[in-house]
Amino acid sequence: MLNQAELIAGPHASPLLLAWLRAHRAEEHAAHGNATACERDLESAARDLSRSEVAADGFFHGFFHDWNIEQLDGYRGCCAVLLNTPSAVTILEQATAKTSPAKITQHAAVRIDLATAYARQGELDEACAILSDIYVTATRYHLPEIARRIVSVRRFDLPRNSHAAVARLDEQMQSMPIPF
Repeated sequence: MLNQAELIAGPHASPLLLAWLRAHRAEEHAAHGNATACERDLESAARDLSRSEVAADGFFHGFFHDWNIEQLDGYRGCCAVLLNTPSAVTILEQATAKTSPAKITQHAAVRIDLATAYARQGELDEACAILSDIYVTATRYHLPEIARRIVSVRRFDLPRNSHAAVARLDEQMQSMPIPF
């Protein structure tokens, strides 16, 4: 569908729209293990974003007003996690530092990806500390989608054994349920 959307948009479409489409398509490529296509789309999205500063184009500029290179860095980090890239933690630490905590959902999403990268590298204490902090935010602001992502990381990327940090996260999630 993203390929079709890009075709319909055409080569003269808003650079912001094209950047958004290509960043999402890069995630799809990463999910399917196609690192080459993923990197190609990320680089194209970065070029589109650099063109968007010159072409502040009405509706799309308003709709994508917060789309910038920092947000693209979050997508780059997500792709690194999906591709199990060893540098995923570094990429996501940098993306987290660049993402404003005031953008609560975006900041949480980047940090969830960072926690996933830590978990996949066996850094369970760090992963669980990040997830625990984000879970508090998700309950405070009633963000069920963020909570679902945390549950997904818990289910698929953290061990089922009795690691102390994982057990504490499980207890926290049971004591502070977020209605889905």
